[in-house]
Amino acid sequence: MTFFKNTKGVTKLFLALAIAIVVVIAGFIYLKLLKPGNCDRQKPILEALQKEIGKTCKEWLPEELEKVRTLRLAEKGVLDITKNDFSGLTDLRYLDLNNNKISKIEKGAFKSLKGLLFLYISHNELKQMPISVLKDFNELLLINASNNQLSAIDLTSLTKLKDINLQSNQIKSLPANFIHNSPGLRELRLQKNSISSLPDGFFAKSPEIFYVDLSDNQLTELNRSAMEGLVKIQTLLVNDNKIHQIGPKTFDNLNNLINLGLAGNNLDKINIKQLDKLINLKVVDLQDNPIKEKKILKKGDYKILLSND
Repeated sequence: MTFFKNTKGVTKLFLALAIAIVVVIAGFIYLKLLKPGNCDRQKPILEALQKEIGKTCKEWLPEELEKVRTLRLAEKGVLDITKNDFSGLTDLRYLDLNNNKISKIEKGAFKSLKGLLFLYISHNELKQMPISVLKDFNELLLINASNNQLSAIDLTSLTKLKDINLQSNQIKSLPANFIHNSPGLRELRLQKNSISSLPDGFFAKSPEIFYVDLSDNQLTELNRSAMEGLVKIQTLLVNDNKIHQIGPKTFDNLNNLINLGLAGNNLDKINIKQLDKLINLKVVDLQDNPIKEKKILKKGDYKILLSND
């Protein structure tokens, strides 16, 4: 009887131990799924972080990840961005993801990067960057998503932007409020898209912008309602569009304009009086336009570039 009692006791002990082991393993797996470790990142990102911190991923402390300010990942073969790739990098300021193979960014992938200032993600394969991805950037000053396949992008959550580069994408139209939430914006590059028109009031809330490039699009006209608000503009480039008409008073109040690019359009005439009002104007490029009366353009304090100059 004593033997059986002892056997039962040992059995219960082993059973309890087995249950405890199962619970520990299950808990470990649960935590692993719930909160991936430092090492659960794409290899190029992992290697860059290990180089930056000077330790292997298994040795990283949270405060060491928080100290990383710059991450250069251009041409490293980075693929689609997942939730854990940048976790813990709460003080990252500069992120370069140019020239990779990124086609998708998982929701929450940039959640830790609330202090990021500069994002370079050009020359990738992105077809969309939803607002659910961009809304995590509270301090972003610059975004360069040029040379992707974006047909649209919502930047309304980015209120501190100063520089936007979206050239060489597939954008066909722009909402009127596209840049309205970034009153400090200074430079806008949208060349080499398929934009056919600018909405009324597009620049109405852009008092600081001084450089705009809309070259190589499908614009057919310029009018005052779209240009209003560009009180500090110095360079306005709309070369290589299909512009055949410039409306009355389009350039009124663009008193700081220095360089106006209208080359490669369908203009057969231009109102010289509009240009004469621009007191700081230095260069007007009208090359490759079917302008008929060129003689009237040979006056003024600014230089006019024509096809046969």
